[in-house]
Amino acid sequence: MKKGKCIKCGSGDISKKKALGYRGYMSISFFSVALITDYVCTRCGYFESYVEDSKKLEQLRLGMKKG
Repeated sequence: MKKGKCIKCGSGDISKKKALGYRGYMSISFFSVALITDYVCTRCGYFESYVEDSKKLEQLRLGMKKG
C-alpha cells in the first residue's frame, strides 16, 4: 500500500491520512509516542496502518527486546 497499490484488489486508488484519536499514536514510553499513518484503498476499503518515523521504529524495536 505504501507504494501506491492495494495488495488485496490491485487498485492504485490509495488515500494516505494521519490517523486520529486513540488510533493516531502508539505509546513507546511514558514520554514518547509514535504517530500512525493510515493507507486506505478507496476501491475495496482495505487499509493498513504504519509508523513511518524511522527513529520511532528503532525506539519500538529496542523497547520490545526489553519487554
